[in-house]
Amino acid sequence: MTTQEKEELLDKIDLGVRRGVAKALADHKRNGRPIYVWRDGQIIEISAEAIPAQEEEKNLNEPKQ
Repeated sequence: MTTQEKEELLDKIDLGVRRGVAKALADHKRNGRPIYVWRDGQIIEISAEAIPAQEEEKNLNEPKQ
């Protein structure tokens, strides 16, 4: 596998992960379910109302630069 092919594969993986996270956050926000994150050595609950708005869908169609 060439370096170019590896970079393209990593871009596709990154895009898939970002889309998955965006979808999960939107689902939690829409259904009123909190999310939990690890912050400063502790598990923190973030209410559904406090979940930040996601990037526009068009921004998730292109790999991160």
